[in-house]
Amino acid sequence: MPQILLNQTPPINQQTVITPTRQIARTLNHPHRDIESLALGVIRQQGWRLVTPLQGLKATRHAVAEIVPQTDIIGTARTHLPSIKTLLRAGIDLKQLQHSTSGKICQLAKITQRYQTLLHQQNCLDSSELFWIATQCHPKPRSLVIYGYFDPRPDQLHFIDKIAAEDSIFAFPCTDDELFQSNLEAITFLRSRKWQLPEDNGSLTPLQTAFINATPPTQSNLHCHAYPDLESEVRGTLAQIKTLLQQGTPPQDIVIVARNPTTYGPTLLDIAWEYNIPLRAFYEIPLQDTRIGAWLQLLLTVIQADFPFELTAKLLAHPLTTQLDATLWETARKTHPQGLPAWEEMGVDLTCLQFPLETTRENWLQYLKAIFEHFQLLQGGKRWAREIVAYYRLQNAWQELARPAEEVVTQADFLQDVEEMLSLLTVPVQPGRGGIELHTPISLFGAKYEQVFILGMAEGQFPAALESDPVLDFFARKQLAKQGFPLETALEICDREALSFYALLGVPQQSLTLSYPQSQNNDVQLPSPYLSRLGVTPTSPPTVPLASREETRRHGQFPPSDPLSAPIQHALAVEYQRASDHPPQEYEGVVSISFNPENRVFSASQLTKFGQCPFKWFAGHGLGLKELKEAETECNPTLKGKLYHHCLELTFKSVQTPQDLLKELHPLETAFQEAEKELKIERLQGWSVARQEHLKTLGLNFQKPEFLSSETEIVALETEFEADWYGLQVYGKIDRLDRTTDGFTIFEYKTSSNAPTGIKDETGKATVDLQLPLYEEAIQQQFPEESIAKAQYYSLTKQKVMRGKSDKQKLAQFAEQAKEDLTRGYFPVSPDIQQKACTYCPFDLVCRK
Repeated sequence: MPQILLNQTPPINQQTVITPTRQIARTLNHPHRDIESLALGVIRQQGWRLVTPLQGLKATRHAVAEIVPQTDIIGTARTHLPSIKTLLRAGIDLKQLQHSTSGKICQLAKITQRYQTLLHQQNCLDSSELFWIATQCHPKPRSLVIYGYFDPRPDQLHFIDKIAAEDSIFAFPCTDDELFQSNLEAITFLRSRKWQLPEDNGSLTPLQTAFINATPPTQSNLHCHAYPDLESEVRGTLAQIKTLLQQGTPPQDIVIVARNPTTYGPTLLDIAWEYNIPLRAFYEIPLQDTRIGAWLQLLLTVIQADFPFELTAKLLAHPLTTQLDATLWETARKTHPQGLPAWEEMGVDLTCLQFPLETTRENWLQYLKAIFEHFQLLQGGKRWAREIVAYYRLQNAWQELARPAEEVVTQADFLQDVEEMLSLLTVPVQPGRGGIELHTPISLFGAKYEQVFILGMAEGQFPAALESDPVLDFFARKQLAKQGFPLETALEICDREALSFYALLGVPQQSLTLSYPQSQNNDVQLPSPYLSRLGVTPTSPPTVPLASREETRRHGQFPPSDPLSAPIQHALAVEYQRASDHPPQEYEGVVSISFNPENRVFSASQLTKFGQCPFKWFAGHGLGLKELKEAETECNPTLKGKLYHHCLELTFKSVQTPQDLLKELHPLETAFQEAEKELKIERLQGWSVARQEHLKTLGLNFQKPEFLSSETEIVALETEFEADWYGLQVYGKIDRLDRTTDGFTIFEYKTSSNAPTGIKDETGKATVDLQLPLYEEAIQQQFPEESIAKAQYYSLTKQKVMRGKSDKQKLAQFAEQAKEDLTRGYFPVSPDIQQKACTYCPFDLVCRK
């Protein structure tokens, strides 16, 4: 008769060893094979096959559409699928369940039965009903040793009973404690099927005994540490592991365990790389989270959005498929192409992305293959093992998307299928071999390791917080259990979680280290209730040596063996200098590069920049740094200023006298149309709505006598000049020059509501106006016989005159100081004390002020 062994490793003779994971098989020193593979072999002999994730989702949609037609089919199918699998795994009589008093449960039973029927019509099975169907196939009995299934489900028990031969052994843990209620029920079932239970049961480990009895363990190889946060926990754990490795512990004797590996995996992998520790993670991630999957997801979004600039540029500049060289990228930034034709006109070959509105699935498959070949995704992903696996997993999935080959589907439906496939398929987060392993608790039941580190021992992490199914919630489960339907309740889920921790306590052979972060995502974390049941109190982490060069550098230590020691210390000294009160040095603009002021011509804006912050002038005009040209996407202040200036210039050119303009405003409308056309503003999004407001704003100025009076004669528009200003050669352009009875009036248009920022005064504030005094001097030199009545700024948006504060003595001093600084190459980073000069400065990454 087959035997049940409790709390011990089974003896193995000629039987086939069955374990849930490779780690347990490795402990037993036997090849890995699980009961799923046994069941698959049984059903395949009968002509069955497992449904693929995408096929299963499609079948769920069809079932939902038939049972609940007036609903969100896609959303309802996704919501119901977990509950459908729960019912199939429990082996519930779906016809009987349809008589439930709950309408929601009755509907779920109908959808599940219809889903099952649709699959069976295609000789397909859902993985949740695998063991029930395999049991019904009456498999040939085999000699088996089954180990590692420490909490067997009813469907697994029925299949094991059916396939186990007389000399088979099934080993799992069990005591009289209420924690093992489900296992006690499993023993009762197996004994009713003639399985024998020997009287000599195995013993528990000291840690397992402590957990069952809720008493402190007697051994001293149990450690528990509380860390400030998750990164500190990971760094502390890996530092201890690195010490063990340096002391000679083999990597295969160490294991890291996390209840939720996706929470810890990325941080563990990053810091292990920093510490030069070989680490393997075995959990899987959705294909859409890989680089290839993310690129394909982005491609779908680009196609659905009709190739907008930002998304298409992101797609073409992706590291896997760089399609934009520097020249094309510069052109794209300047033009912001929108739509597939615009990108192709720019010289980007996107012919393979010209999709029809509908075609056959076989043709869609050919389109996908052409895209992968055109963008050379495999070549781009060869640097990463995970991307290679993702690529070939996609290749295998294409065949499923192409069935049935002659079915005609729309572009939208096919893209939806691809998107769902990306979310359903998974790939290993880190394919490879060797190194220290990161596992979930369930994958280690029955395995043995010398050193075990369990992370995340916080409430809500281990045990994991209960999450109720939105369709088959815990209340519904409890009511159905009372009616005789064998559904797992909330209490049973909690017991199963505790049993998993109990089984995990049998893994360590030498030392067990538990840890948890006291805060995560700005939330306080409490210690796991399992710690108090185990009788341990978290303590402060042990002191560990610095485990990487990066950590050594962060602590200000630079050993001679560090190749970056000298550059880092030099950079650090520079930063200390910048933050100190010492005079500026070469890294703060004192470059000693001379510029002969007699050989340069300056504009008013250049001199204003120099007077606000010498380094701002040096970066832009001395070094020639500038921002990349970018197409305008909105009417920003700079573009608005250009529009208003050009419109007024055209308006004043089209009339003979101011009186004509005041009588008729049609020239303004004509000039506005011409200006917006020349500046290509009409292409801006929303411009058709905003233009009337801009036109109205300009028109209001002509109603103000301070802008244009009947006695005014317009002498010149956009007048260019060259002049000598305190020994500096200057040039510029004046917006408007009027002649009045008092003399010339200089107009400088502004679209802001305040006068522009000037140069610094003796207190460091940017209050001294330079532009208008410079313009006055230039016009006086150009028209020596004329008198200058006034020079003024005029706000076109607020319809008012603005004047800055000028001081000829301060301007003369500034000009002399500027010539001296230019000659000796003195351009310190010293903006005005209110840092107005920094507001729109494009050189912040250079000066780092």
